[in-house]
Amino acid sequence: MTSSAGRPSAEVRATYPSMRKARDGLMALERRGVEAEDIGLEGPGAARAKLPVTNDEERQTDLAVMGYVGRRAGVGAVLVGFAGAVLGAVAGAVLHGAVTAVAGAVAVGALALALGFLWGGFTGLAADDAFGDTFVA
Repeated sequence: MTSSAGRPSAEVRATYPSMRKARDGLMALERRGVEAEDIGLEGPGAARAKLPVTNDEERQTDLAVMGYVGRRAGVGAVLVGFAGAVLGAVAGAVLHGAVTAVAGAVAVGALALALGFLWGGFTGLAADDAFGDTFVA
């Protein structure tokens, strides 16, 4: 058996107690270099995820995905923003004094907050189509 990239591969199956655990498994595989197109999701939860959805069901799924990504983005923004503010304050204090320390904290902190928001949100998404299916069911 070969993977989509032409490399030798083996088929591995795993059973997860919940779709949340399956989502974590999908993301772990991708982070370790398994191509998204080589990952699949099977079982009753995956079968329900493939069924056509109504507007209400689709809305609930979208809200679940948005909440998941939003929480990660918020944590990333706070952590990276705080680190950037501290770094900016220290750099400003070393260079020119108290006023520059505050300006550096605000400027670098704001930039770091935005980058942390993006980093936190984007690292919460998997490229595999099955990732979205883990929010349905």
